[in-house]
Amino acid sequence: MWFERRNRHDRQSGSDRKFYIHTAMTLVLCSYCILSVLCSAAVCKVRAAKTDTLHIVLDPGHGGSQSGAARGSVEEKDLNLKIAEYLKEALEQYENVTVSLTRSGDYTVELLERTEIALSEDADVLISLHNNAAGGVSPYYNGCTVLAAKGDYASVDADKEEMVLEEQKLACNILNELSALGLEDQGILLRDSESGDTYEDGTLADYYAIIRNGVKYDLPSILIEHAFLDDNEDYEDFLSSDEKLQALAEADARGIARYYQLQEKDIGEVLLPLTNFREKIVHAIDGNAEHNEVSYKTYYTEEEDDSENTAEEIEENESDGRMISEEEMTSGTTTEEETMNEVAEDGLETEAVTEHVIEEESESLVDKGLRKVILLIVLAMIWVVLAIILIIFYVRRRRKNRTKRL
Repeated sequence: MWFERRNRHDRQSGSDRKFYIHTAMTLVLCSYCILSVLCSAAVCKVRAAKTDTLHIVLDPGHGGSQSGAARGSVEEKDLNLKIAEYLKEALEQYENVTVSLTRSGDYTVELLERTEIALSEDADVLISLHNNAAGGVSPYYNGCTVLAAKGDYASVDADKEEMVLEEQKLACNILNELSALGLEDQGILLRDSESGDTYEDGTLADYYAIIRNGVKYDLPSILIEHAFLDDNEDYEDFLSSDEKLQALAEADARGIARYYQLQEKDIGEVLLPLTNFREKIVHAIDGNAEHNEVSYKTYYTEEEDDSENTAEEIEENESDGRMISEEEMTSGTTTEEETMNEVAEDGLETEAVTEHVIEEESESLVDKGLRKVILLIVLAMIWVVLAIILIIFYVRRRRKNRTKRL
């Protein structure tokens, strides 16, 4: 009888011992796994917050059987590809930017396919690169222009209208840099569909496929017309050599970098954002330049009212058609030197504020991530402590049982 009770006790003790050991080991293992997985996730979030990457897809216009404009043996498709390659190289000199092309050689890419490529790569923006030739849409025969979405859609989609505004702001930054090279700034071109195509909300669609598809799929898309192949001065000054094509690409890159406030890798420079920038808007109604609606719009105002003025009002009130009105120049309230000093001071203040905000946001994100990591470590340590307490409880119980038997 005594031996049977002893055997039952030993079997029960063995079962209890195995149970506690397995439970303790399970708790320790779970603690380790939870700590590893959650800490890794938190660290990844911190890294992602610090390295938010801008992905730009460049679209060299035409290609393959689609030569585009031509000047003798010089074809637009070849110039567009060279500009795209130079632009990719220039943009990759900035932090947190990735760049890809819709075509890397002389082959045909359909218009919708270009947008689909950008969408498949989860692009932030699609920039189509072209050069121009005289036609009936515009009354000018030289200079640069940027095509963008026209906006004012029937659905009154706030997000879509915001995308349209940002496209036009990006266009302003690029035109600002191209005109600094000496190209005549012909403004932003908005063009209505001439075939009666509409969007889902019934609004008349944009004419150009790159722009129209961007609106349909909520992908910011613009098209840059750099210069006219059939204008002698434009061709000789901006398109006649690889060095000049590279200069165009670098101007594009500066405009893009200024708009997105990109930081250059080597020297850490961030270009100052534009302020009170007035740009010409050409709205092509039916493909006949005589019917175009021309107006001016001010971007980057302090109130962000982006008020529009007619071309006639601007010509009467502005000496240079852009930044400072003739009335201000002659009123005596500020001299040109004082105005430039104020702009410089505002620019320095803006740069300092921008850098400060970026630093604060980065530090805030990193601090939040680190706090999360610390919290997870504490929770894992609690699990480990519970496992140790369980083991100690088992050992003490076992010793107590042995003492009773003795």
